Amino acid sequence: MKSTRRPCPLCGLTGANHPRGDSGRVVWCKATERTWPLAPLVAKAGGQRALCRLLGLPHKGLPAQLTDVQADHWALRCGWHPDHVWPDWSAAGLRYVDDVFVNGGGWRPAWLDQQPPATAAPILSLAS
Repeated sequence: MKSTRRPCPLCGLTGANHPRGDSGRVVWCKATERTWPLAPLVAKAGGQRALCRLLGLPHKGLPAQLTDVQADHWALRCGWHPDHVWPDWSAAGLRYVDDVFVNGGGWRPAWLDQQPPATAAPILSLAS
């Protein structure tokens, strides 16, 4: 039995804040691997034959879905970051709690605060 004080390793919520089933017991997240459709990678490569040439694979028998690892490796072997092929790639790696902070509007990433200061207009003296 897991402690209700420890956070879930997948979503980051503690047992006290985690959803409960019909019996009232905490329902913990189950690890599931996300799959990614091959079609966007094929389209970005310019067709199935072009993709197979880039990857050095035979042009028949490609899977319709890729695992996280396959998608990452195949996109990188073609010279693209997976986020350029699958736009929600980066968001898929966020835990629920992180997603709430990032997309909730209440948290500002540190790099946005590192903007160069605006140049101020010179102050004119009123004394003559």
